[in-house]
Amino acid sequence: MAKRRDAGDAAIETVRELARTPGPVGPLVVGLGVTAWLVSRPLLQWLVPLPVLPTGYEPEAFASLLLGIVPTILFGLALFLAMWLVAPISHELDLRHVITRSLLALGVSTTVFFVVTVVVSGFSARADGPFQWLGRTLPELVLWGLRDGLMQAVLALPAVLLGGLLLWMRRRERPLDVPVQGIIDV
Repeated sequence: MAKRRDAGDAAIETVRELARTPGPVGPLVVGLGVTAWLVSRPLLQWLVPLPVLPTGYEPEAFASLLLGIVPTILFGLALFLAMWLVAPISHELDLRHVITRSLLALGVSTTVFFVVTVVVSGFSARADGPFQWLGRTLPELVLWGLRDGLMQAVLALPAVLLGGLLLWMRRRERPLDVPVQGIIDV
């Protein structure tokens, strides 16, 4: 008697097919490039302080910088996974689809950045009471996360679009032998 396939088996098979999706190197390079672009800004601000500010190289400032880089690194990881598995860019697409898929990958990674920012903000601060961290309530943390997520998306937008276009140009010069499909194509 043949075994019946349920939704869980179909989901596992879909994930297995997506894991065999070709071409992770291009999206990985785009994700690493955008992450390097986003990490360099706060790092340079810490290394080259303004002469007006009396701060300098304080260990607390460096620890805060490292804590702020964690969501950015996860943003880059989510961008890589989104450009590889969710909305891959192939040589067969035209320019408007490349831009749309790059924006979709940016949206996915911005959502991950928002969630990680709210979680890191909530766990890194000390509790002052129920639903309060450093005098901020949970809705305030969510608003801060939204603000930071939108700022991250605006800062990453040119780099993500440029990375998507360069990946598309590379794939047009050297197309992959197998069709490229992502979650939005299934």
